[in-house]
Order: sequence, then structure tokens, then C-alpha cells
Amino acid sequence: YLGKWYEQKRFFAIFELGAKCVTANYTLNEDGNVGVLNSQINT
Repeated sequence: YLGKWYEQKRFFAIFELGAKCVTANYTLNEDGNVGVLNSQINT
């Protein structure tokens, strides 16, 4: 589950309007929580 995930299918999300190459990077923090960093290229 951890690591970089690439979008293959898109469901409507207002924050992704005009976006391409959407990714989510999941990491395990020192305290045991999972961190998420979402990235996209805006067109």
C-alpha cells in the first residue's frame, strides 16, 4: 500500500478539475501514521 500510486481511472473531484498526471504518495511516519502527498499537473 505504501509508495507512489498513479491515477488510472478518475471519478469527479472538484480539486482535480483541469488536472492530469495525478499521483498519491503514501509513506509511513515515525509515529506509525500514514502520510499522504497528492500531486497533479494543472492544464
